Amino acid sequence: MRVALLGVSHWHAPMHLDAVISSGGEAALVWDPDATATRRFAAEHGLATAQSLDQVIEARPDLILLMGHPLAVPDVAVQIIAAGVPLVLEKPAANATVLARFEDGSPALLESQPGKGRVLLFTSSLGPSWNDLPLTPLYLPFVHQMVRYAGTREENSWYGLGQTFTVHKEQQGSVPAVDTPGGARLNENRLTPAGDLLVTGREPGFYRLRYSTRPDFAAVDIDGSEGDFSKLDFGQFMAGVTGGAGNAESSEAERKLSREEIEGRQRVWWSLLFIALLLLLTESLLARRTKVVKMIR
Repeated sequence: MRVALLGVSHWHAPMHLDAVISSGGEAALVWDPDATATRRFAAEHGLATAQSLDQVIEARPDLILLMGHPLAVPDVAVQIIAAGVPLVLEKPAANATVLARFEDGSPALLESQPGKGRVLLFTSSLGPSWNDLPLTPLYLPFVHQMVRYAGTREENSWYGLGQTFTVHKEQQGSVPAVDTPGGARLNENRLTPAGDLLVTGREPGFYRLRYSTRPDFAAVDIDGSEGDFSKLDFGQFMAGVTGGAGNAESSEAERKLSREEIEGRQRVWWSLLFIALLLLLTESLLARRTKVVKMIR
């Protein structure tokens, strides 16, 4: 099988070349929009070059393996497909928005939104093999921000008890019927200016949204803090009970007491405990003596 490798400036090119050769194929031609990269790759591996994409197509290889940036490969892929040449596209070609660029103007961070999702593509390595980004103070905030941004949802996956959520209307403009978690049909008639239904979750569970094309659900749950069994901090408890004043006043008073005053207070307690012990012993002796006198009589 005669295989043409396109986009050989990509760092995957040597790997794909090894795959072609090890499977018994022949690397017939190599090409890249960067002519220097084409000549360098061909010289390193002893391969024939093409001067243009049209020349590759005219050579009619059995297969073209196309590498490159997702923003650059769509036009090339369309020409190859239109010419009827079998094509393997290394990664999906996507219409994406460039969020950031490198100093040379090439895309650094891209965003695509397939359906309701969000995809971010960072065109370099997150490790130190390609760049020194992991060694800079920007690295960790950058990664965290990407994860938070990619994971955000325009709609909540669940709602709190008593919270109002939106049920989008159907394509024909009507709102779907809504069943409560208990199975009753909900009679809500509050609409947004766009015609969507507003529903207030008054009982926990799954609200069934009866769209004509597909079923959907909205989850309503109680406040999760009610099920938090972690140990309550005593300082926070006192601040909540006293409004913060009692804790602040006691702390301020303790700071004003000297060590001698604190020890003096402790000595008072020791004295009171000693007196209480003496009273207990006295009461025991008197009770025993009274009992003995009665027995003698």
